[in-house]
Amino acid sequence: MSLSAIWLITGIVLIASELVMPGFIVIFFGIGALIAALFAYCTDVTLVTQGYIFVIASLLSLILGRYCFRKTLHGKCELAQGDADDDGLVGAIGTVTHAIQPPQTGRVSVRGSEWTAIAERPIAAGTTVKVTQQQNITLTVE
Repeated sequence: MSLSAIWLITGIVLIASELVMPGFIVIFFGIGALIAALFAYCTDVTLVTQGYIFVIASLLSLILGRYCFRKTLHGKCELAQGDADDDGLVGAIGTVTHAIQPPQTGRVSVRGSEWTAIAERPIAAGTTVKVTQQQNITLTVE
């Protein structure tokens, strides 16, 4: 098997593996391997030179690819209202899942997560409540 065939197979395997690996990085090394395969097939370069071509092509494709796709790859960031340590839960509406009987805690479901909750008065399970305060993992509701 020739070196160009090995580079070609390596490139195809790396590009295909991107489908099962998160991160959008492996594909660029696959592109580098394909470029090295092209050089190995078209010219009579040594294995060391092919290795340099692979590294340079991979890095260039990584840099250019990330630059071209930066808007697509950029996640969305939503700034929550409230204090920096309240996870944006103050003011959120939730449902009591386990009754709150002061001074005992209960449980509330807020935005798909269940939290320990306290209240000034008893609140039955199934009641809709509003978060007024958060201290670590305990919510104060009313």
